[in-house]
Amino acid sequence: MLLTLFQAAIFSAAIFSRQDYLVAFALANNSDNGIIDAKNTFALNVEIKGETIPFEAIFNESAAKTTKRFGYLNTYKAALKFADCDKAANFMFLNLTAFADELKKSYCLEYIPTSYTFKYGNISYIKGRDGFNFSKCDFYESVCKAIDAGADMVKIDIVEKKAEDILSFKKSHCVKGKFSTAFYTSSNERAHNISLAAKKIDGYVILPGETFSFNEVVGKRTRENGFKDAKVILNGEFTDGVGGGTCQVSTTLYNCALLSDMQIITVNQHSLPVSYVAPSFDAMVSDSADLKFTNTSDFPVTVHSFIKDRNLYFYMIGVKGRDIKLVSETLDVIPYKTQTVTSDEVTENTVKRKGKNGLISQGYIEVSEGGKAKKIKIRKNTYKALDEIILTPKQDLLIDYLP
Repeated sequence: MLLTLFQAAIFSAAIFSRQDYLVAFALANNSDNGIIDAKNTFALNVEIKGETIPFEAIFNESAAKTTKRFGYLNTYKAALKFADCDKAANFMFLNLTAFADELKKSYCLEYIPTSYTFKYGNISYIKGRDGFNFSKCDFYESVCKAIDAGADMVKIDIVEKKAEDILSFKKSHCVKGKFSTAFYTSSNERAHNISLAAKKIDGYVILPGETFSFNEVVGKRTRENGFKDAKVILNGEFTDGVGGGTCQVSTTLYNCALLSDMQIITVNQHSLPVSYVAPSFDAMVSDSADLKFTNTSDFPVTVHSFIKDRNLYFYMIGVKGRDIKLVSETLDVIPYKTQTVTSDEVTENTVKRKGKNGLISQGYIEVSEGGKAKKIKIRKNTYKALDEIILTPKQDLLIDYLP
């Protein structure tokens, strides 16, 4: 790895100084050939939390050539271009990182943030722990400055980080919205697809101003990605396709996003009405059709999903916004037609496919603010009717079966 960094320095010589080149060379080769440094240690006092601790820094002679020419601070900063601060410090000193780690063990306490757990719609809150810490990178830089200046004192600033109290935390981690749909009669394959897609979304955090894309998070619905064949709507017909059931996931999530006061960017309807949600509140997804919405609040929103008793649930956790209700209104019904198809596979009239009326509908959100409710139209949709198909036997078959 260090050799690769050294090669990168050579190829980029135009933007690196001679000092950078020497540091890269030393890092790559870790060589002390021809390097002589009469002074191998430097005594320091380190002040931390009101206590003074003596420390003797032991120099790594592989860095002596550059440090004698450019100073410890400049050499350390040059090394940071090729390695992190611990590796840069190890390049220059034999014992500085180990000393910093011991200080952390003795004087620091790991900060644990206040958090919550979510299980089957129930939220449990966990109080965090205040932490005390310091920056090792800043400490290394201070040591280099002291050595260059011939000073014998380095002060470490401890930073306290307080865990948020439960009451404050709850305000930014409550249920913004929730929605569920049922899939009791779905095949095992369709149920599998619903579960798989929902799991890919569970726990996703949408940052303030970030736009969520269903297709990006769930990925392509392919067998390689674990999806199975199940019923989908294609060109106004129900047919088998990989990933059938995924649209129920996107639809449930869409309704949850509406109730959570998300800004809907992209949503697409099905060509036919679906049974698991009210008209004008479905959200069809495909390779070319996505569901997108934006978190317009000032706080992160976490999406949770789970399945219980063949019901799919979505919750969004964040700062509670406006109270929203969803209202579906049917404007007109489009009656289905009946098609009669002659077939030699039946001996009497048989319903091959039941008809389903189409409809024209509108979707609204009803927003409550300051004790007043406002109804806002969000979409209008036309869903096709699904013709009923009846198979009837051929005439010669009818004659054969006459008494």
